[in-house]
Amino acid sequence: MSMTINHATTMQQLQHDWAGEKLSHIASILDYRYGIDVTCAMSKADDDYSLVLKDEELDADMWVSYKSVDIIKSNVDREALQIWMMFVGALPFDYRNTNQADESIKTDATTSTKQVQETVENMPTTVRIDMDEEELRRGLASEKLAHITSILECRYGIVATPVILAKHDEYQVCMEDLHEFADVGYCYDIDDMLECNAEHEASNLRKLFVWHHAS
Repeated sequence: MSMTINHATTMQQLQHDWAGEKLSHIASILDYRYGIDVTCAMSKADDDYSLVLKDEELDADMWVSYKSVDIIKSNVDREALQIWMMFVGALPFDYRNTNQADESIKTDATTSTKQVQETVENMPTTVRIDMDEEELRRGLASEKLAHITSILECRYGIVATPVILAKHDEYQVCMEDLHEFADVGYCYDIDDMLECNAEHEASNLRKLFVWHHAS
């Protein structure tokens, strides 16, 4: 009986970690590519994964929330672009208009935020994703690998490609060195990938890339 409970807990934790990594990945793209001040907020108990977007021109923070299954199935680049478009659409661009026009724009921004929140509130409670433990592990590892390459490109300007050798459970980051027409690579096994922090790992790989280029 205890083994069954532990297995179920592991499955739930993997789903939570995958959703959290996906949320963090979207936040990284919004921050490093679009320059938006964004914070992640996660509640495993409520199955709520939220992004809080901030700007001094908005009357209130803008929230975008997901359930774990929905964010896991999402495309991070497309999701970040849609959020950016929603965020920009809520900003009061034309300060030359009358105060009444400005108030109208601010109201629209509040309405957009409420619509997102109401959509989430009407969604069903926690739903288990239909995958076994190994699929969840590989999904989380793949997401971390993709997150690392996004940070390398969006924050450090390094062209990076994620490569997965599924047969050997190997996860590789290939960084293009345009000066030497070669790749600088690093390889992880699945356990290392699951344990790593994407931000820290991207920073370490940047150092490796600079050292390689300078040597």
